[in-house]
Amino acid sequence: VAEMHKHLEECKSELASAAEKVSELSQQREELQLRAREQDKNEARIKDLEHQLAAAPDVPKEQVAEMHKHLEECKSELASAAEKVSELSQQREELQLRAREQDKNEARIKDLEHQLAAAPDVPKEQVAEMHKH
Repeated sequence: VAEMHKHLEECKSELASAAEKVSELSQQREELQLRAREQDKNEARIKDLEHQLAAAPDVPKEQVAEMHKHLEECKSELASAAEKVSELSQQREELQLRAREQDKNEARIKDLEHQLAAAPDVPKEQVAEMHKH
């Protein structure tokens, strides 16, 4: 009986080990099936791209190189233009600030002229002295 019990425990252990192996193999199978589906998609995409390439007109390498050169020139011109726009924007802001200051100064001058006109007569020498300041 002890021998049969020992044999039963060995069988249970082997069965548990086999069940674990089945689980691992099942997981591997699922991964392989996923990879196979991805591979099928990639192969279909390759065929589609090859078909598109076959239908595309032949463009001489020199023309492609010239187009790349032109593209790089355009990128360079665009970068230069963007830099110029930035500089001009900064200049515009500075000019707007100066214009606001000028408007304030003109308003201040008008105010002072108005005050001066309303003030009692001041000798011309004193007015000339005030204009110097």
